[in-house]
Amino acid sequence: MTQVDIINQVLGIAVDSPLYQVRQFREKIVKGTQDSYDALFSDKLTVPLTWRYAVAVFSSRLAGSVEFEQHYRALAEQSGLSAEELDLIVAGEFNQLEDKVLTEVLRFTQKLSLKPVEGDKDAVLILKKAGIATHDIVALSQLIAFLSYQLRLAAGLKAMAKLV
Repeated sequence: MTQVDIINQVLGIAVDSPLYQVRQFREKIVKGTQDSYDALFSDKLTVPLTWRYAVAVFSSRLAGSVEFEQHYRALAEQSGLSAEELDLIVAGEFNQLEDKVLTEVLRFTQKLSLKPVEGDKDAVLILKKAGIATHDIVALSQLIAFLSYQLRLAAGLKAMAKLV
């Protein structure tokens, strides 16, 4: 398999390791996971890339994934978010951000990540009132769901690595 695998890369899973072999057992899953990552961070989406990386940094912090938080933070800085903005985001103090729409996006992320039942119609309407288009709300929701999966998968792999 020649495709980049961001999970192996971020977690430092070597090609010759037993953990790598376990992952390759379901190569279709590995490919689908990477394809989702590539699509959700592609230029084809209209959601600003800085917002997507902010969501990823915050989600990684909420999940306690230091490796992915660092990965996404580096990408967020490259996309234009400042270290100060990212510090506010990881501290959960995003109410202090100048970009109030991003603040709402991060509140939505927190709801879907920690209390998914609160990601209801009212939560979506708040995003709509903030000026976010319906297709962008769908994309953000897909991103948050993907990150939840990716970060849980990474946590599982880290736990498995301690056993092999």
